[in-house]
Amino acid sequence: MHSKIRSTVFLLLGLVTTSNANEISVKDSLAKGKFSVNARYYFMASDNAPGLTDAHAHALSMQLAYVSPQWKGFSFGMSGSTTFHLESSSLDRLDPVTLQANRYEIGLFDIEHPASWQAMPRLEEMFLRFNHKKWQITLGNQSIKTPFINAQDGRMRPTFAQGLQTEWNPGSRWKMQAGLLTAIAPRSTSGWYTIGNSIGKYPVGLATNGVKSGYVGKLSSTYIAYAGIQRQFGKGLTIQAFDQYVDQIFNTSLLQVNWDKKLKADKPLTFQVAGQWITQQSILNGGSEIAANRYFDKGATSQVIGGKMGFLQPNKWSLHLNYSRITSEGRYLMPREWGKDPMFT
Repeated sequence: MHSKIRSTVFLLLGLVTTSNANEISVKDSLAKGKFSVNARYYFMASDNAPGLTDAHAHALSMQLAYVSPQWKGFSFGMSGSTTFHLESSSLDRLDPVTLQANRYEIGLFDIEHPASWQAMPRLEEMFLRFNHKKWQITLGNQSIKTPFINAQDGRMRPTFAQGLQTEWNPGSRWKMQAGLLTAIAPRSTSGWYTIGNSIGKYPVGLATNGVKSGYVGKLSSTYIAYAGIQRQFGKGLTIQAFDQYVDQIFNTSLLQVNWDKKLKADKPLTFQVAGQWITQQSILNGGSEIAANRYFDKGATSQVIGGKMGFLQPNKWSLHLNYSRITSEGRYLMPREWGKDPMFT
């Protein structure tokens, strides 16, 4: 799927380059595009209790990105990065006491090849975008931000997704988004993976029977479909609804209400209150016909409720009391490879 979408992008760009010669040349237009360079150095170390293995690592990443100017509403972008393993302890060795692998430093590199010292190149973005007034649609490899799939930019390079995403802002009080994703490039990896195979790249937990989950590499899922809407009422009330459907595995819905109140009209100090509800349901067999290989148990559900309240001065400081509860109805599950959860805690 990766190569197919990349070919589609080049085909559409080819159509642009054969436009009417009387219009501004594409060469001149492309020269006005925006180039950007991102460099990141990261040092991490774990100082464990005596008798256990300590660890450390030095990493460097370089990213080059380009976004073209718009031409009749169309633009394209691409980016790639390389991560360098500068120096580290032996990240592929198990601790002799606990028999556990390294947990944190390995995330700076390719978690699937912990012994490798080779540079880690990765194609990250290659997309075609169309803008029309208050509507935007993007096709290809891209960075996205949803409540459950997002960059979670906490290592050398963030998470990216492949597919189609559209955003529509019909008015200042409305925000809408929808998308269909077919592949994920999780952070701390060097490649792109189908939806099913992207789950389990990070260490897995236990199944409900108490043994290690066996879903890694055995899940059947080809796409993620999602849609969300956000509406602002009055000056401080915002309601957000979002739904994410993971083919053959599970569905997750979110409802969140935020209320902000400025305490004084001439001062930025604001009082905030928010409530959140998340519900999940298993789809079909939860990812596999074999019970031991399922990600979500067949027929399982889960409920999460949350709330927060506090004060903030925008762009300066905030103080909140936060609460989240996963009810006893079932386990809340979301692949860590896809991003950070939207819970308040």
